[in-house]
Amino acid sequence: MGAVRARWMVSRVAGVLLLVLAAGCGGASAKAGPGAPAGWRTWAVRATGPEPAGRCLPTERLLVCPAAPAGVVARSASTGEVVWSVGAGKGRGRNTGAAVDGDRAVSAGGRTLRAADLADGRAAWTRTLPAGRAFGPPAVSDGRVYAVAHGPAYTDPQTLLAYRASDGKLLWQRDTTTITPFARGGRVITFEVGGRAVARDGRTGEVVAASDPAHPCPSLISAPGRLVCTEERTAAGDTFPPLVRVDPATLRFTRTLWRPDDKPSGGVISPDGVLVLRTVNAEDPSTGRWIALDLTTGKTLWRTEGPEDGDGNDTVVLAGTRAVWIAGGRLVSVDPRKGPYATGADAPRRSPAYPEAAGRRSPLLVAYGTHLVVQARTGPGLRSVTAP
Repeated sequence: MGAVRARWMVSRVAGVLLLVLAAGCGGASAKAGPGAPAGWRTWAVRATGPEPAGRCLPTERLLVCPAAPAGVVARSASTGEVVWSVGAGKGRGRNTGAAVDGDRAVSAGGRTLRAADLADGRAAWTRTLPAGRAFGPPAVSDGRVYAVAHGPAYTDPQTLLAYRASDGKLLWQRDTTTITPFARGGRVITFEVGGRAVARDGRTGEVVAASDPAHPCPSLISAPGRLVCTEERTAAGDTFPPLVRVDPATLRFTRTLWRPDDKPSGGVISPDGVLVLRTVNAEDPSTGRWIALDLTTGKTLWRTEGPEDGDGNDTVVLAGTRAVWIAGGRLVSVDPRKGPYATGADAPRRSPAYPEAAGRRSPLLVAYGTHLVVQARTGPGLRSVTAP
């Protein structure tokens, strides 16, 4: 159980949060980007407040960012300016994450789980745990909000709670050994001790599928109709279990894709079934490479060697049909099947150098269609651009 908690604290929280306060933020002039989705424009803003720690969440009109202690700050997709905020900067504590779905934005921090109306930021409902308990990162899907209540010690019981998104009514609760639920359609998946993925019906909480313990599944990379089990923790002896593909409906093992020599750390699946994956040296996370695997055949399509490796940055997103990562302060866009060494029409595309994408600022990427937001975690700043 300790390994599961440690993985959440280090990997999951670092991957889903961005603490941005509304005070002291200013925006540059906005303009339309070529091919940008409706509502999104190019802009750059500087943000003051706590150092960022993860990703904001894009919608058609907003960029929604969790804010300490259990709040949300929503920015205009057109200008980057703050449109509304709720629960931000009120009290002490750290935000553990946010989620958006339908007309709700949900944020958690400490004992508080808070939902807001996406349209205008009005507080929809709030739930508070007893003293000594805290919420982990929430997940939202199909009109339900999921969050795990846990205590300060590894041995404390952990409870998966399901709430109705519209009014916060508690629908059911179940024991779990995880902190971070994964919501997908009408199901919620938890990763239990021993690397076993368990899927529950979101309406009832009853188990409807579980992965084979013989094929560890402590983390998932997902795309419509596809699920890949991976392991992002540092394993004993720097050995890592194989990446395996599982059936989305049953979670049953379907095939082994690859046996990694280094630690998997971030990945996306393209619409035509290519997994673009980052692997890093377990002893030196600043070094690593990108690799592409065909999910149908298991064939390795390409891997990076050299300057395209990404300068130790393992954030990757799918912008339209292309994979985008950061290398040398620029955004690198590649055809997932052809890779970064293709030529002609399939050649990689590179953006100008952006200050927010500099390695020293520990940048992250957020994608909405073919539009991207670069988030600098050190010296907080946000830049909205069209994907190269």
